[in-house]
Amino acid sequence: MGQKNSGKAARGRLLTALMAATMVAMAAGVSAEQRIDLDSWQTKKLGDWNEKSFDGETDYQASNSGEYLSARAENGASALFLKREIDVTKTPVLNWRWRAKEFNGAKNHLVKEEDDFPARIYVVVKNGFLPWDTLAINYVWAGGDIDKTSWPNPFTEKAIMVPVVKGEQGRGEWRQEKVNVVEDFKRLFNKDISRIAGVAIMTDADNHGGVSAADYGGIWFSDL
Repeated sequence: MGQKNSGKAARGRLLTALMAATMVAMAAGVSAEQRIDLDSWQTKKLGDWNEKSFDGETDYQASNSGEYLSARAENGASALFLKREIDVTKTPVLNWRWRAKEFNGAKNHLVKEEDDFPARIYVVVKNGFLPWDTLAINYVWAGGDIDKTSWPNPFTEKAIMVPVVKGEQGRGEWRQEKVNVVEDFKRLFNKDISRIAGVAIMTDADNHGGVSAADYGGIWFSDL
């Protein structure tokens, strides 16, 4: 009788252990699904990111280590954009790493002539049926210490600028950023969004002239 009870207890412990292991594995799977990586710098290539020129070109180069992307603009500007629909009801938080290295002297970003930034990251959503019916939030590292938390892009009312960092303090230092894009689109455009259409990055110096430079590390969406 004792052996039977001992056998049942052992099987019970084994079942409990298996269930616990299964729950851990499931939790790990859920956790993995809640992070959507967008950068491909680790492959030392741009992957699905495509370049769009506005005035001249920004030089984008993956580092030898593949840990980040270097960007340098001299009297010009081009953006890298990634077309990818993402369900932001599940992963509303945009995360990224960046460091500004050179500022081109633009300070008053409210005017077209100084709409330049060492680093910016766009989030774009569709706002209609036509390809150009879009809205965008530009999260920027501003060279000027503007006394505003956001402002309309001087070239288009369909984009709003949000200074995540202001001024040149911290030049050359890596910063980790995090924003909730669902909350920001509601706050800035009074628009409820469930999906985004894509993301873009840009280092530019086409309006004010001079040189802007920055590095971009990992870019990803998450639930937290």
